[in-house]
Amino acid sequence: MKRFGFISLTVFLLFILAACSDDSNVDKEAESSDSGNSQQGGNMTIAIPSDIVSLDPHGSNDDPSEQIRDTIYEPLVTHDEDLNLVPALAEEYEQVDETTWRFKLRKELSFMTAVILMPT
Repeated sequence: MKRFGFISLTVFLLFILAACSDDSNVDKEAESSDSGNSQQGGNMTIAIPSDIVSLDPHGSNDDPSEQIRDTIYEPLVTHDEDLNLVPALAEEYEQVDETTWRFKLRKELSFMTAVILMPT
């Protein structure tokens, strides 16, 4: 029981000391290390735990494929916290008839292409 009390007291004191430390120079250090080093463009490599099945949203339902699709694609509409449909890429949308919807896209959209290399 004494050992548990000693460990608990040590952990408690470490938390107190960490809370009292001075981190006022953290932002200054981050700014000085990032200044002048930012680049636009280039390649980005993402590691995932397994191979994707398909980039077609209707072609698979596995998690790795969904993670990549969520990175690449943005939907016309999405859901809010209450699961109501809200615009995403679309500014407005309306149902024209039973099988037809009309979407008005945001004006500031730009389209990019991506190359994904998959092992064969």
